[in-house]
Amino acid sequence: MIFSVEELPCFTVWKHTDSLENGYVTGLEPGTSFPNLKTFERKRGRVVKLGAGQKYEVHIEFSVHLGREEVDEVKDRIEGIAGRAKTKVYKKPNPKYSPT
Repeated sequence: MIFSVEELPCFTVWKHTDSLENGYVTGLEPGTSFPNLKTFERKRGRVVKLGAGQKYEVHIEFSVHLGREEVDEVKDRIEGIAGRAKTKVYKKPNPKYSPT
């Protein structure tokens, strides 16, 4: 999946672990806000406001990678991007991103 962080600045990873019979689901969701109450996101300026007749356009590209060579190329690209990013994991909810 390729998308513009200018168009979709927020990214949510979620998972739902259920019984073996029901399966395991992981969601990777770029967005304009995080999955919180709209009032919470609005206070932080993460709700796109549109007037009558306006639209907000985004571009997302989905690709299927066949074979080891294609997968390795994408893996190298991802690792290059990740190597330039600083990651921070919060052990408790951060009030900037999630209600406490």
